[in-house]
Amino acid sequence: GSTATNVFISTCPDGSKLVRVSWTGDCRVAMFQGSKWNRGEYVTFDHDLSRDDEKARVLRHGKEHGGTFVSRRIDKRGNAVGAWAVFSEEPKHKGLSLNMTRSIGDKHCSSAVIADPEFTTFRIPKHEKARLVVASDGIWKVLEYKSVRKVMSKSVTPMEAANALAAKALRRTERAYHLTR
Repeated sequence: GSTATNVFISTCPDGSKLVRVSWTGDCRVAMFQGSKWNRGEYVTFDHDLSRDDEKARVLRHGKEHGGTFVSRRIDKRGNAVGAWAVFSEEPKHKGLSLNMTRSIGDKHCSSAVIADPEFTTFRIPKHEKARLVVASDGIWKVLEYKSVRKVMSKSVTPMEAANALAAKALRRTERAYHLTR
């Protein structure tokens, strides 16, 4: 399976920028503005069971069509472990599941997992500068918004920021999983 984010930016007649974003899965866009990129917000939100609207959609699908279970994964002793996930059948040890509620190519987990994207549109005023950080869970699961903003404030160019974010996310992932080089 896969996630996807598309960002389309066009210049309006008044000089402002019209930004259109579509996304599916556990990928996210954050916008940073202001001096040293000190203002900002998430523009999109992951498609997962932590979102009440997504959880309700998945549960409604299961009620109407079957083949959908929301549960935690099961270890070999039969205990629930980890985050909530979507299953196509009653959860069992090593059963297939997915933490995302939308994905491209993960239909085997449940027909409630759809590929349909969400859309948002916003404007950036003519004289305002903005940077968008477009990333999947490889960044957003290990770096919080404040950490990303800190990297952005120290980076001179977008490429420098991208490299610094990737390096910081890799270090955090290695630490979390006790990986060494």
